[in-house]
Amino acid sequence: MFNTLQPRLITELKINGTTTIDQTNEFLKSYLHSFNEQFGLEINHTMSVFENKPTLEKANLILAFLDTRKIDSWHHFKFKNEYYAPVDETGTKLLYNKDTEVSVYYTNF
Repeated sequence: MFNTLQPRLITELKINGTTTIDQTNEFLKSYLHSFNEQFGLEINHTMSVFENKPTLEKANLILAFLDTRKIDSWHHFKFKNEYYAPVDETGTKLLYNKDTEVSVYYTNF
């Protein structure tokens, strides 16, 4: 019951004077019913409890690794023994000052 019942149960057992396992089992039958009446919610069978599937782009970002590199004097950065030039969405090379930090997202897939 998602940690809702546990803190209350010991106090309720003491209040009701239960001292044996048989008394506790009898008490729990009635207590669980009243507990559910007080805290339970009606089930809505028409509502989905699942999250929407993330887009492929979002899933790749969730599962990606992040690393930081610095731009060199030729406007490139080195990653896994290869040199890369930052580009924008159109493929145009971006020029950054030396030692500008860039983030590299990558997967091992």
